[in-house]
Amino acid sequence: MKKLFFLVMLLMVVVWAYPADWKILAGGSRFKSTGAIGGDESEITIYPLHGEFGSGLVLGAGLEVALAPCLGLEVDALYLQKGSNLQIEAIPGLTMVRLNELSFPVLLKVYMRPGFTPFLLGGGEFAAVLTGGTKKVDYGPVGGLGFRLPLGKIRLSLEGRYYYGLQDMLTDTCVLRKMRVYTVMMGFSL
Repeated sequence: MKKLFFLVMLLMVVVWAYPADWKILAGGSRFKSTGAIGGDESEITIYPLHGEFGSGLVLGAGLEVALAPCLGLEVDALYLQKGSNLQIEAIPGLTMVRLNELSFPVLLKVYMRPGFTPFLLGGGEFAAVLTGGTKKVDYGPVGGLGFRLPLGKIRLSLEGRYYYGLQDMLTDTCVLRKMRVYTVMMGFSL
């Protein structure tokens, strides 16, 4: 409880010291992974898998703090769907393995100039996996680019991000190797 209180107080001081924008984000994700599938513990049979792209949803909110006129720090809390459509060589058809996560990316944003501008972003992501039968955390680097357009007091942004997972994810029936996720999101800053 003390740690949570400290984090809330630290966030309040940062928002007070630096101009900050609250942001609402929504979009879609395309994800892919590879791995192998096995049987129960007494008889493990490994079948090669071929991952195909699946689609999911991204929803959340964030806080962007202006560190300089063309530099910002963004912290988001996102509901993110990851996983893969898997083609198992020994079994016809596709199997969908979907992971629902509560993701917390921390990103440094570099704007080309103030106002309407393209920007680059990069950082890391830590996620709490909500789907049962998997590892409880996922993490990895994030990079991307986007555009920001001021509309009076509201700022509209469109951005694309690429996430490369460093954690092997274990489900009840298969091991998903390194997640790769592309997201496209629209944001409204208040």
